[in-house]
Amino acid sequence: MPAAEATATARPWLGVAVRCLLALALGLLAAFVIASHALERFLVAEASADLQRIERGASRLSFEFESLRDLISEGAVGAEEVALADGVVHARLPDGRANLRLNLRGLTLDARRFTQVQLRIEASHACELLLIFDEPGQLEEWSAALPLSPGWNDIALELTELPWVRSADRVAGRVSTAQAWGGSSGRVGEMRLYLAGPPQLIIGLDHVRLLENAAARVREPIVWLSADDALTRMQREVPIAPATHAGVLLPVWQARPEVLLSLRDGLRARDAESLFWPAGRALPTATDTAVGALAGWTVPAWVLTLYVLILVLARWRLDADTPTGAGIDLVLGLGPLVALTAGLGLGERPTPSALTLLLLALAYMYSRVERQTFTVDRKAGARAGRPDNGAALAWRDALLMTAGIALAIGLTALVSAQPPRPDGERALLYLPFVVLQQLLLLGFLLPRARTLMPTAPAAFAAVLFALPHAPNFALMVGSGFVAWLWSRLFLRYQAPFPILVSHYLLGLAAVFCLPPEVLFSAESSLRFFVVR
Repeated sequence: MPAAEATATARPWLGVAVRCLLALALGLLAAFVIASHALERFLVAEASADLQRIERGASRLSFEFESLRDLISEGAVGAEEVALADGVVHARLPDGRANLRLNLRGLTLDARRFTQVQLRIEASHACELLLIFDEPGQLEEWSAALPLSPGWNDIALELTELPWVRSADRVAGRVSTAQAWGGSSGRVGEMRLYLAGPPQLIIGLDHVRLLENAAARVREPIVWLSADDALTRMQREVPIAPATHAGVLLPVWQARPEVLLSLRDGLRARDAESLFWPAGRALPTATDTAVGALAGWTVPAWVLTLYVLILVLARWRLDADTPTGAGIDLVLGLGPLVALTAGLGLGERPTPSALTLLLLALAYMYSRVERQTFTVDRKAGARAGRPDNGAALAWRDALLMTAGIALAIGLTALVSAQPPRPDGERALLYLPFVVLQQLLLLGFLLPRARTLMPTAPAAFAAVLFALPHAPNFALMVGSGFVAWLWSRLFLRYQAPFPILVSHYLLGLAAVFCLPPEVLFSAESSLRFFVVR
């Protein structure tokens, strides 16, 4: 073949490659912008709330019980009917005893800095309350006993003045040497409340606030450090900012969010009271309260009502086989999901109205799933030119693809020295989510992508599948990439079950093996920043 003809033949492939690379670069840029903008919003809102907390002299490790997650396992050992209402945890104690473990979220409390506690607790009968703590990495528990009267008890104590004794000696009735609050390390790694009273005791827990001693509070300005300086101090195991509050400037637009969030957690493991602020923005002041903490959206009732009416009309009259119908379908079904996730509308505990909007959107999309998604029509396959052994080929291709990506995940975990974190219960609960997600991808998103963009349906479906994972950068990129591969595989063989297996295996491998600086969590929306 002459050189000119060979060059002309190669040029179309070169053009396709350039377009693919350009589309990939734009997709990565869009995901990074979404993730970084969301992280900046979150840091500003969180720092604003932290400044207000500092003005009150309160620790980050205080508990207002706006969520049951303030208790480890979201409950109490020995308690039944544990429920949260208006910021108060209510429970019934059949045997009159219960263990309420406060969720310090893996952090440690500086006991030399926070020496006061404000506690509001209700009891149906007179009983005894034990405050219990242990030091990080220590199994020795120390406790102090307080009497509770029937009704609400408002307690304000100086923790350094309490007679802390070894809990084992207290139970055995032995005399014990008193310990200082926080022990020799001056750190508290676990703190819990133990209640003992008559059977069928009813309790209510309003708040547990840990405060600085007002007389000893240091009114020094916040020491702001660059992320590099803070990391250097952490690696050298020196205090981030002794005797005052440390603020760290995170270069939001210069690094992946996963790297910055991992750094944040590492610094907070050293100093739970550390503040974080986007680098490049004007520093906040102690009186800067313009932005409140982000807590998710509350959707007005009239919006939900109007949305339901539109969904009913669309379900009855809309033809998804036309470009207009497919576009409206995506706006009505996928639109609210993207708005909730990318807009940080789903908090750590979604509001009932936001959750209702989410469920309505999902219900609409599932009602529009093509019925033949999980069935194989051999005659249609033959007309489309699919091989008779398409199922076997689909399994071969899916397993090869899965093995290749799993190998990359394993090598990443090996290089980072990240040990696997297997969780049998989580693995079992993940299976139905895989089925539901593939129903949406293969039965809803891909058919509409094929209608709207017949020249590149797999790529368009992958983008649509990635968007609801916002603002989780790694999850958007990873899910978009594998969704593109799964969609191509499905278009070729119309075989969903190999794809289900691939999704399940790759999802578990990513969650259990990838280090947090690569995949910080598998959450989306506001939960991405606060739930691991």
